[in-house]
Amino acid sequence: MIRVLLVDDHAFLRMGVKSYLELEDGIEVVGEAESGEDAVAAAQRLKPDIVVLDLMMPGIGGTEAIRRMMRTENPPRILVLSSYGQSAEMARALSAGAKGALAKDAPMEELAKAIRRIHSGKRYVSTDIANYLAANPIVEFSARERDILLAISKGLSNEDIAAMLKLSVPRVKQLLNDLYARLGVANRAEAAATIQREHLIG
Repeated sequence: MIRVLLVDDHAFLRMGVKSYLELEDGIEVVGEAESGEDAVAAAQRLKPDIVVLDLMMPGIGGTEAIRRMMRTENPPRILVLSSYGQSAEMARALSAGAKGALAKDAPMEELAKAIRRIHSGKRYVSTDIANYLAANPIVEFSARERDILLAISKGLSNEDIAAMLKLSVPRVKQLLNDLYARLGVANRAEAAATIQREHLIG
């Protein structure tokens, strides 16, 4: 029997997925959670084989929950189920340790297939997500670059960033231009929009 933990902040969605999975032979829903923190606690308590996890949730969010579960003894295998399938956050979730990725609008039959495949020790990434990730590889940032991204998202000036990081203003400008190039944007406003849309510091 494959023991599954469902994690989503929408009770209606959890109810629908649970109702379907309970009709599948060999799959048992052993628990539910509605936040990243709840997911980590429930995974430790229930010891599920598979966690079906939404990325965008209150609290620490899905990707951080994955990181924390991966640090536990005998971590579960995690299938990311999200309406944000074509975003950098999905790539980060896979990098953090998720074994599969599936869009929320995928057929329920594919969800059951993905659960079984991941339980067998393999990975499962739906074709549309795999194609997107191939065309848009994940961009990793250093700790300093993440500090700058956070500062941009907060609307801090170059002078504020320089003071915060103990750098010169010209050095901050150079770092910003490098980040703009990596993000494929032309200016601070476009960078801020990309940070928010792609959850680059989530």
